[in-house]
Parts: sequence; C-alpha cells; structure tokens
Amino acid sequence: MKSVKRMLLFALAAAMSVSLVACGEKNTGEESTGGTYTPGTYTATAKGNNGDVTLEVTFDSDVIKSIEIKEHSETAGISDAPIEKIPELIIANQSLNIDIVTGATNTSNAILNAVADAVNQAGGDAEALKKVEVAGNEAAKDAVTKEADVIVVGAGGSGLAAAVSAAEEGASVIVIEKNSYVGGNTVRTGGGYASCDPEAISIHEMTAGQMAEIEGLIARETDNEVVKSWQEKVAKDIEAYKAEGKTQVYDSLEYMALQYFFRFSQAADPELL
Repeated sequence: MKSVKRMLLFALAAAMSVSLVACGEKNTGEESTGGTYTPGTYTATAKGNNGDVTLEVTFDSDVIKSIEIKEHSETAGISDAPIEKIPELIIANQSLNIDIVTGATNTSNAILNAVADAVNQAGGDAEALKKVEVAGNEAAKDAVTKEADVIVVGAGGSGLAAAVSAAEEGASVIVIEKNSYVGGNTVRTGGGYASCDPEAISIHEMTAGQMAEIEGLIARETDNEVVKSWQEKVAKDIEAYKAEGKTQVYDSLEYMALQYFFRFSQAADPELL
C-alpha cells in the first residue's frame, strides 16, 4: 500500500465529540425566568425518532426539581447520551436552551419538547426558559498534532472496514468519529435480513403459499444457463422433498438465488449473485 502521510490537527474538545451537549455551569434556579410553577408532577409526551417519548417532570414553586423518562422506544446506544445528559442539564441550568446531542437529534428534541410541555402545564413559560443563557462549553484545550499513514473520517461500517484493511497492510491509522458511538448508519439499520439457513428455517412448517412460490420460480422462463441450473437443482430437491413426505420449510442457496434473480427483474449477474 502506498503510504500517504497526512498531518492531523484537531482540538480535544471537538475530537470524537462524545456528546455535543452544552456543559454549562450550574444555575441555582433562583433567577429562573420560567415563572412561577404550580408544584406537582406533570406528564408530557413528544415525538422521538422511533415513537413517543413520555416523561414526568416535578416542580417546586420556582424550579424544575426532577425529570424522569418513563417510556420510550428510542434506539439503545444512540439515545443513551441525550436520555442521560439532557434532563441533568435542564435541571442544573433551569433552562431549555440546551444543545442537542449529535447523532441523536430527534431524541434530544423529544426530551426538550416534552419538558417544555410540562413547564406550560405547570403554569410556567417554556419560551422564556428557552432563552435562559447557559454557560458555554469549556474552552478548547491545547491543540494536539497526530500523524498517521491513513486518516479515516467516520467510524461507520465502511470507515471501520477501511481502517482495518489499511492496518492489515501495515499502515498506521487514525479513525475520527463525531458521535458518541461507532457504527454510523450500520448501527441504525434494522428490519429483516435475508440469508440462507436450511437448518434454522426447518423448525417452521411449509405453507401452501410457500410451496406455490417455489414451484412458480422453478417454472419461470429464462435464457440464462446458470439460472436454469438453479431451477433444476431446486426442482430435484422439491421432488425428493415430496417423496419423503417432508413438511418443514424448504431452503437452499439455489432457491435463495432464484428469489433474488427474479425479484429484481432479472437484472443481477447470476455469476456474481
């Protein structure tokens, strides 16, 4: 690998940005501009990234005493920082002028919006609290110079793979990530994952619809010899399956390849597929 020497200069306060939440000095609440509250505990809900975030806010006559998040469906790991830090900062500063956490914008806003709702329910002035000044972040530390053959900006799946590949080739590597977690969009990805696993799927019973799909794929017309070989293999498997009186769901690499090939308008290269 051709070594590309790069110089990296960055401030420790910004590097890796574990959490871009304002870390202000404590405001005792004695000069709160939120107004006078009706003491008690109020429940409020706001839209987060994956659904509603519900919390309870307890007030004295002039300060926010506690904020407890009761229910949420936010993504673990990504939402941890705002859930932990934002309520603490609201209480410490008696302010809603709190920065969101990078990478968890929707969760951060849900907490701030729900607390604002609770403030208004308690007779306070949420808009006034949004203007309460919060001391700025700590001053940046002395700049630090780092040197490496390869510098990867972003510790997502691709970035981490690139970093490992470079390191395996003998390069020194620095990886920079702005969020409080690594993984990037790979961490956020969810839903179904297609895979071929005959043993795992065999615990389920085959349905008539599944058998009809298999037989339909076997019968599909194609001029591609590779695809025809898949069809022949699956046809033989199903013939044996029926002869043996099996009832579990059928799966094979060839069947999965047929599904992909025909599902995506026969656009895939069978050899690569």
